[in-house]
Amino acid sequence: MSRTKKITLTAMMISMAIVANLILDLIPFIQLTDGGTFFSFSLLPVVYVALMLGPLWGVFAGFCYGLLAFLVARSSSYGIISIIFDYLLASSVIGLIGFMKKQFKSGKTLIVAVGIFACFVLRCLSKTCSSVFAYNVTFWEGIVYNGPVDLSSAAMVIVLFLLTSKKIRNYALNNAMM
Repeated sequence: MSRTKKITLTAMMISMAIVANLILDLIPFIQLTDGGTFFSFSLLPVVYVALMLGPLWGVFAGFCYGLLAFLVARSSSYGIISIIFDYLLASSVIGLIGFMKKQFKSGKTLIVAVGIFACFVLRCLSKTCSSVFAYNVTFWEGIVYNGPVDLSSAAMVIVLFLLTSKKIRNYALNNAMM
């Protein structure tokens, strides 16, 4: 796949993720008061970028998503540490699922689903670091706040991944996107 096509695919997927994030922001009963959305599936396009193009593109897509989510959405922060750990790093680690590109390509979706879960655990740890350093809470208070949000989002992304991965993988393979 040419560099231009990779950039185009990545930009389209980031756009889809931001639109999903903005739509989810309109549903009040899944929002936490200090930020965070239960059952968010907005990172699924970032997961697919990483699985189709690899971890470098996945981390790049996650970083861009985190930056745009901070700038466009109704986001709040308590300084640069919050921006780095809550948005940039927390979204970038999702792109590490790109290390499982071979498993995705060969159709091992359950193994990839475990990898997605691991990436969301890293996301939760990043956001918990933000809670500790920027919001001045203990590590466990940060886990109690961020854990349910990230675990519910991981569950939603994994379920949607399992429902869509065969079609997306076949499309990507048939169109030389991997």
